[in-house]
Amino acid sequence: MLYKLPIILGVLNKNRISISELYMKISMEFDNINEFIDALDCLFALGKIQYDEERDELINVI
Repeated sequence: MLYKLPIILGVLNKNRISISELYMKISMEFDNINEFIDALDCLFALGKIQYDEERDELINVI
């Protein structure tokens, strides 16, 4: 699953996007939503993405 992390980072690419919009764009790359959530969890744990609660958006912090 780690090899799928760059897929998420590539879409974010310093842009802000909602989680649902992100999933709609890349859902074909993941086997199911659980795999997608696991990938997001990894990126959060690594400090590569942040979640802006006020705007309901993910942010790439690289």
